[in-house]
Amino acid sequence: MELTIRESLIKIWRKFFPEKVKVIPEKVAILIDGENLWFSLIGLGSLEIHDFKEFKKRLVGEKELARPPIYYRSVDTKDAEKTLKTLGFLAYLESQGYEIKYKPLPKGKEPQSEIDPLIAVDICRTAIDKDVSTIILVSGDHHFVPAVVFAKERGKKVKVVSTAPFLSEELKKVSDQIIDLKEIVTGITKKSEIEEKRRKALEKLKSGKKIILSSLEEI
Repeated sequence: MELTIRESLIKIWRKFFPEKVKVIPEKVAILIDGENLWFSLIGLGSLEIHDFKEFKKRLVGEKELARPPIYYRSVDTKDAEKTLKTLGFLAYLESQGYEIKYKPLPKGKEPQSEIDPLIAVDICRTAIDKDVSTIILVSGDHHFVPAVVFAKERGKKVKVVSTAPFLSEELKKVSDQIIDLKEIVTGITKKSEIEEKRRKALEKLKSGKKIILSSLEEI
């Protein structure tokens, strides 16, 4: 079949000027379980992150952020000094480019019981977000398994950042990739003086040694 002049010109044009394939960058959403991260860092040797901009950068890698990372944390309002300290830390994170979601901790409630539902709902919301291809969950909590399964059913990749013993086997099985938290935070942490004192005090108590109660006041 003979080509028309227009079709011939288009064919010649495409031969010398082929169409560029538009590469759509893989966009990620980062959800950080503040309570779980805190316990995991203690487990790694009473550590605390001192460079949260670098922490965010390492989590993203070569991908692209769909939106600011979300950091979830409960706030114990029983002690004014601790409340101000926590809120100050959250304000600092906000200045480093994080979105903060927190809830006051009701009397008698465990921190995770208040925060886990928020994270689970956001995993499900992200699962139906067309702009996101990968969810990076910084937590090892088994409570998020149903939400992660829901996200995967909708075509999302779910990468979990955690460390033993704070990574549940259930979450490990349903995740697409496990990233060792230790590798992410190497070089951007420092020893937490307060947590180190707590750790040493607990070791003494477990070994049967007596400790002076007044020495525990600041911890």
